[in-house]
Amino acid sequence: MVEWMLRVALMAVVLSATSCLDPPARSEPSYATSPPPGTPRELVFGVHPLHNPRRLEVVFGPLVDELARATGRPFRLEASRSYASFEDKLARRAFDFALPNPYQTVQQREHGYHVLAKQGDDARFRGLLIARKTDGPRALADVKGHTVSFPAPTALAAAMMPQLFLAQRAGLKPDRDYTALYVGSQESSLMSVLRGEVVLGVTWPPPWDAFRREHPAEADQLEVRWETPALINNSVVARDDVPAELIHQVRDALVALSSTEAGRAVLARLDVSTFEPADDATYAPVERLMEAYAQEVGPLP
Repeated sequence: MVEWMLRVALMAVVLSATSCLDPPARSEPSYATSPPPGTPRELVFGVHPLHNPRRLEVVFGPLVDELARATGRPFRLEASRSYASFEDKLARRAFDFALPNPYQTVQQREHGYHVLAKQGDDARFRGLLIARKTDGPRALADVKGHTVSFPAPTALAAAMMPQLFLAQRAGLKPDRDYTALYVGSQESSLMSVLRGEVVLGVTWPPPWDAFRREHPAEADQLEVRWETPALINNSVVARDDVPAELIHQVRDALVALSSTEAGRAVLARLDVSTFEPADDATYAPVERLMEAYAQEVGPLP
């Protein structure tokens, strides 16, 4: 009997010790589903696919940071993997501010975006028709029957303007006299001609300059065979429900970049020397080009 009682007592001691080893119940962390009251809403700045998303962050990230500093509001850079994706976001009014190309600038007015500024250096807004140095067409008529690469149908400088150029100068229309191959990006257009997949690869000066800096050996195999006349550079637009005071702050911050050393460093990343005040009427030349494209090339993309 005594032995049995000792066993029971010993078991009670063991169970008590074991329970002391169990970890105490912990409360799970909680996460806020919305910013604290009074926190300004994050503003979304969208840029059309001048570069792949990673490079776009490197190039435009400092600009967005400067806008946040100048306005005291949080900004987020929004990249898009394709022209179609960017245009869909504009149509859904996903951006507070955006940097579209001039064709997108005009097309997206119906979704409530209006011009507040533009990039300078209009002379650089032109299409470049690039071929391999060792082969490729030597006359525009030689393009007939071959394939030409473009980033996207709505790439104004790197597709629409060159297609109008080919139509006006040589009577060549896409998908009748040559195959238009849309490869998704400026870099892909250059690589298509480098690999010999097309006789011409079309881009415009900023991506071509970047390609020559970053891939000099490959760029040395290529040359600009023709270039289009210049038009007007990319715009900065604001959605029509953005407060007027905030629009003015963003315009002033953009225009002021060229007046400081830090601002000029931001502009250098963009490969542009300045931003200029602008409005919807500034893009009237683009509307005239669209009319010519519809008449001489075909339906607008």
